[in-house]
Amino acid sequence: MATLFIVTTPLQMLTSQQIIRQEKIADAILLESSFSNSPDFSEIYDICRIDSLWIKKLPTTVDFMGWDSGGIDLFHTAKTTRRRYKEFLAQLKNNNVKTIYLADYQCQTCRFMTIVFSHLGYFVNFYEEGYSHYVQRPFKINTGIKAKIKEWLLDYGYYLPLYGIKFAKWRNNPNMPYNGLPIHKRFSIVPGILNEPYDQQLFCVPMVSDRLKDLLENQIYVNANERRILFLSDPMSEVLYSDFRYLYFEVIKESLSELDKDVVVYIKFHPRENKESRIQHQQLLQSLGLNFRILSNEINIPVEYYLQNTKFETIFFFNTSTFFYNGYLFPRCGFTHLLPVLLKKAIQNNAPTSNIEQMELLIEKMNKIEDMNI
Repeated sequence: MATLFIVTTPLQMLTSQQIIRQEKIADAILLESSFSNSPDFSEIYDICRIDSLWIKKLPTTVDFMGWDSGGIDLFHTAKTTRRRYKEFLAQLKNNNVKTIYLADYQCQTCRFMTIVFSHLGYFVNFYEEGYSHYVQRPFKINTGIKAKIKEWLLDYGYYLPLYGIKFAKWRNNPNMPYNGLPIHKRFSIVPGILNEPYDQQLFCVPMVSDRLKDLLENQIYVNANERRILFLSDPMSEVLYSDFRYLYFEVIKESLSELDKDVVVYIKFHPRENKESRIQHQQLLQSLGLNFRILSNEINIPVEYYLQNTKFETIFFFNTSTFFYNGYLFPRCGFTHLLPVLLKKAIQNNAPTSNIEQMELLIEKMNKIEDMNI
């Protein structure tokens, strides 16, 4: 019987292959998902995929994680969901699949698949896919007679006749906690946070494809004595208005200007960093007289691959979930958090209240991550 992994991000490719190694899965089948809108991960998948771990790769599916997220409010949406369900079920049967690995149990499609395919006798497992794997989203349960009537109509008029399951409570409460999902196993990298009977820890080791190995070696100096600093950029578009963008660069300048001139600064641009901003970062580093190199400039390889295979003295960042995996997904290293400095500058320069509040929320989240990671 085969095991199917559904991969929808480059980080999921990394963690799924770690599970195959750790659990000695000899019959792994890969289903990659691309996006109708950016980003398109196809080239990253090709570079990071270790082909020897997979017995088969199914044709890439577009927007897989959204195939049931449209709800059942309209007839054509219900019809599309039914068609996709039948197509996927046929894939499972044709490839003799018994176990399915999904990554985002806060996604409605994954929740639906967990219940409907567990009902059909499949084992549904979940695996590491990011910070949201550990932290439940805020939720509000719809209660009252109207909600109960709606659930009854959906279950007995739609889900039970077509799929043999009840799912209306999940549909009516999309942010409801995952408690109650028929999960067979769940793999997590960071220990001690999730403690259900089905939880298992994933112990990660450096493991790369030949193509990725060549890429890493071409981007990192071979000199083992080189002092390396990593800087993770952030577009800040969600938390800082463009009129105050200059504060972001002021923080970078003040922080990196204290570095010794014999260090090499490796910069990893955020996927949403535009061309103009990338140039501005480089000009700033040049003005400071620092040696620097750009990682993954053309193809956005997850930074965790670099951290697994390269030692950095410290990592400068504003906001990143990579910090959460320090010491678990990669060897423990130093992190320097720049967002608190930016927040102080924003307050001093009368940035909008909405910007201040958003940065405070992000800092609070990072503090929670640090507490979890002690």
